[in-house]
Amino acid sequence: MGMRKLVPVVAIATALSAWPATAGESVKPSVTHDCFSVARRPADIVFACGDAGFRAEDLRWRHWGRERAVGRGRFLFNDCDPGCAVGRLRERRGRIRLLDPQWCEDAAVTVFSVAHIRYDRAWQGRRRVIWTLDCPMEL
Repeated sequence: MGMRKLVPVVAIATALSAWPATAGESVKPSVTHDCFSVARRPADIVFACGDAGFRAEDLRWRHWGRERAVGRGRFLFNDCDPGCAVGRLRERRGRIRLLDPQWCEDAAVTVFSVAHIRYDRAWQGRRRVIWTLDCPMEL
């Protein structure tokens, strides 16, 4: 094998070893569960970081894989009636699927970036919600 063929192979191997861990074959993603830190199979997830007015509690996970996670739990949300500062927390039980693993550069971790939630009964005419999940915030 001549030097010309060896250099590209070495360059590719070096580049791949420096590639960040992603939702590839050996990495199971986490989820940003409290706005600041990540976990796998957390019991709780805060979706609305400003006031925790939308969150999941008592989560039980049936599956946690590289491409998706599937679980059930309670979903609490502020009805903001008459305003969010004085609104009541409403509850629905339901299912959650976490999808779309994404690399968070600043935290050096892969997290699920989308939550598909299906309630057991409608709230304001909707039984399904799709929520975008963020990388953990820095303190």
